[in-house]
Amino acid sequence: MRIDDINKKILYLLQKDARMTYKDIARALSRSESTIRDRISIMEEDGVIKGYSAVINKEKVGLNCNARAFARIDPKPALPIFKALQKIKSVYQINQISGDHNLEFSIAATDYDHLRSILKEDVSPLGITDLTINIVMNSVKEGGPIQIP
Repeated sequence: MRIDDINKKILYLLQKDARMTYKDIARALSRSESTIRDRISIMEEDGVIKGYSAVINKEKVGLNCNARAFARIDPKPALPIFKALQKIKSVYQINQISGDHNLEFSIAATDYDHLRSILKEDVSPLGITDLTINIVMNSVKEGGPIQIP
């Protein structure tokens, strides 16, 4: 699928506000509503648009302790670890990364005791070693639109 300037603009607008209607996007881009609907449908079918979500204020819903975990895992049996991490409800992002630590994941917990419990009861049994935990002190920007070049 070709991502032209119109699709880039559509994607940018949806990242800013995924609740925008076809009509709102069409008006903003001076295009017909059917053109916008068709383009979005194609991008959804092709997997360019993976889904829609709400960015929440974690503190306002009682998730006052957020952390980023970095670990070193053997790349060969990594898939089962990724799948197991996806099942942990408090884990909200998982990345395979470069460097000494090749796994990064983010955890949202109610407090430090809850975080320790998640690490002990859910993460530790996965056999992840060489784990470094960084507590998020202040989240300056979460989500938000990225400009597609």
